[in-house]
Formats: sequence, structure tokens, C-alpha cells
Amino acid sequence: MRTLPNLDLIRSFAVMLVVIEHTILAYHVLWIRNWEVQWIGIIGVLIFFVHTSLVLMWSLERKPHTLDFYIRRVFRIYPLALLAIGVTLLFHAPVGGTAEHFFAYAHPDFHGIITNILLIQNFRGPMIYGVMWTLPLEVQMYVLLPMLFFFIRQNFS
Repeated sequence: MRTLPNLDLIRSFAVMLVVIEHTILAYHVLWIRNWEVQWIGIIGVLIFFVHTSLVLMWSLERKPHTLDFYIRRVFRIYPLALLAIGVTLLFHAPVGGTAEHFFAYAHPDFHGIITNILLIQNFRGPMIYGVMWTLPLEVQMYVLLPMLFFFIRQNFS
């Protein structure tokens, strides 16, 4: 697949929206006129998910071996996520929280730790490491989109 500069531009725009949102929230600004500041970052994440879905479909079209695809995704996501969760738990790092209370330690129970390790914490919190809220959605996207891709390709080509 050739590189497309427009995709890099879209990715950069999405990342910049998230950086801008985090910077504004760091100054404890929660609203700009009638807009809740968190929506700036959420829109950036949604753009990034659409971008990732497009690239994912192209990847599956180019190399449709699902086992290889899942192995690459697992080793791309889980090692750093597990390291971040482990360091957070070990040092009780205040990396969770909300827009109002930026830094807080989550105090997870055993079930909370397991759901974070499996990256399914969106089904049952707490988020041990707050900025990882998108990872469970990404993992679920990686599970569902290939199935949808192959179903559509097989039945509607």
C-alpha cells in the first residue's frame, strides 16, 4: 500500500485535537462558551478511530491472514498497556481521574485489576490508568471489524 499524505494529515489533526483538549483541561478550563472542552478530545479520538478502521480494512485486504493480524495487534497493544498498569499499581501513581480531578489513584479491587489487564475496563471500571480509556474500544474494534470485513467480503462481493 502506498502512503497517502492525506491520511497523515487526518491522523495529525486527530492527535492535535486530543493534545489541545488535554492542555486546556490542565488549566482547569472545562467549558469554552457553550462547548464542554472534553468534546474536543473526543472528536479527535473518533476521527482517529475512523482513520484506524480505514487503515485496518486496507491491511486486511492486502494481507487477509487473521491469525497474523491478531498476533501483530496483541504485541502492539498489550506489552506497553501491561507495563503502564503494572507501574501504576506498584507505585499507586495518580494517573486516573476526571476533568475536574485530573490526578487520582483508582484504588482498584481484584476484579478491576483483571478487567484492566484484559482491556475490558469499559464494561466495568475503574480505569486504573485514565488515558487508556480508548484501548478497550480499540481492542474490541480489532475483534469485530475483521469479522465484519470477512462477512461482507464473502457475502456481498
